[in-house]
Amino acid sequence: MKSEGTGREDAAHATEENLAALRQYAQALANGHLETVPPSGDGPLGAEIRALHGYLRQRAAVEEEMGRTMARVFNKLNMIVLVLDDRCRVLFANEAAVRFRLHHGGGQPGAGREDLLTNIILNHLPLFGASVFFESGDKRWYQIESAPVVWRLEKNAVLYTLLDVTEMKANEEVLRTAAEKDALTGVYRRDTGLSVFRDTMQKKGGHMPFVVSFLDIDNLKDINDKYGHQAGDAAIRGAADILRSSLRDTDVIIRAGGDEFIFILIGSDDQMANEIYARIFRRLEEFNHVKGFPFSLDFSIGMSRAATGASDIDGLIKNADAEMYARKRRKKELRYPFPEFAGGKARQEESV
Repeated sequence: MKSEGTGREDAAHATEENLAALRQYAQALANGHLETVPPSGDGPLGAEIRALHGYLRQRAAVEEEMGRTMARVFNKLNMIVLVLDDRCRVLFANEAAVRFRLHHGGGQPGAGREDLLTNIILNHLPLFGASVFFESGDKRWYQIESAPVVWRLEKNAVLYTLLDVTEMKANEEVLRTAAEKDALTGVYRRDTGLSVFRDTMQKKGGHMPFVVSFLDIDNLKDINDKYGHQAGDAAIRGAADILRSSLRDTDVIIRAGGDEFIFILIGSDDQMANEIYARIFRRLEEFNHVKGFPFSLDFSIGMSRAATGASDIDGLIKNADAEMYARKRRKKELRYPFPEFAGGKARQEESV
């Protein structure tokens, strides 16, 4: 027969074993191992632990079903959906993500940066809650967004979506072009063209010569009246095409009004400007000879020169406009070439 002291020692030892088992079980639950069998120890604490185990298993079953439901929903979306854990492992990739990988040679989901989509996301979206756009190798645009999510008991997961916005970007480009470019000719509108000119001058240091030219299509009203407005539009487009083919990529062409254009020769001295004007009139003669329109196209051009980029562009345009009308009045006498440019007598605006 055991002594009273021995009985107390055995009870204490059993209690310690039960507590150790409960601690081990609680740690397993905390690590998400819900398949762990709860200890069979007696007492209120053991009962509470087993009740907690039952609750967590029910909750896990519910979240598992929620995960399956979310997966079904995500698989029906056209956008790419990817769920990553805090170690950048792929927890879920919907069918659109799989198709994207296969199309881009990325294969099946990988882990971390070895996974194609994960690598794209981490390179373009380092912060949660951000929204960025990027262009893929096949010239398609995607919008990436992210949000924290609990995914099947993974508390630190992040859900990423990639939406193909190529069509939206194309529409934005159409609207931007419509706002910046003249619909008939494709050259700049006045405000945009002058902004491009100022930006170009700033990038080049702001101190370089340039020539402002104002062009008017002669007798456009007569063309409209005699041959119709379609012929008039053809004349306007023809003038824009002649300027585009005659000027350099660094120069700026602006449609100023119905039959008027402004073009700015950036970094041009007198000799360069004279060569460009000669090229314009050669292209004009080619247009009248080759295009086969029932009308002949002709221009009047005025110019104003700035010695440095500090000159007032609006004032130079006004002077070039006045010079153009003076030339139009004296058209027969002052047909190209422009002797004033060759002789250094062109209207010149010094920096103020």
